[in-house]
Amino acid sequence: MKKFNIKHNFSTSYHLKINRLVERFNKTLYESLAKLAKERNNWDQYIIPSLFAYNTSKQNLIKFELFYLTYRRKVILPIDNEENITETSINERI
Repeated sequence: MKKFNIKHNFSTSYHLKINRLVERFNKTLYESLAKLAKERNNWDQYIIPSLFAYNTSKQNLIKFELFYLTYRRKVILPIDNEENITETSINERI
């Protein structure tokens, strides 16, 4: 951690001020699941679609999609225009 000049801070488990980004994400995920799950017993079926929607939406603070920052490419959705999508083979990517 010294190599990258990272300072590690310790905090208590549920200290909202320190862990505000995690708590904000938990709130966002909770709200997404609450909107999608009509019944309380099937909320777990919507976790992956909710996370995908969160990762593919532009974040206001960083002005990027988390998907792009993770995979270094834009996400290709089935509703995107297929004419603009160019397929590349694995050999071309290497």
